[in-house]
Amino acid sequence: MPLPPLATQQVIVAEIEAEQALIAANRELITRFEQKIQATLARIWGADEKP
Repeated sequence: MPLPPLATQQVIVAEIEAEQALIAANRELITRFEQKIQATLARIWGADEKP
């Protein structure tokens, strides 16, 4: 199976790396929003209140 020219391979790698960076950023956002949601629910339902 012939490989594409090196320049084409480099473009493909650059595109994949850019996509991976977006995925990593989205995962971080998901984690942050999950934490905010949990904190808000805890505040609403009184889990932060001490007896």
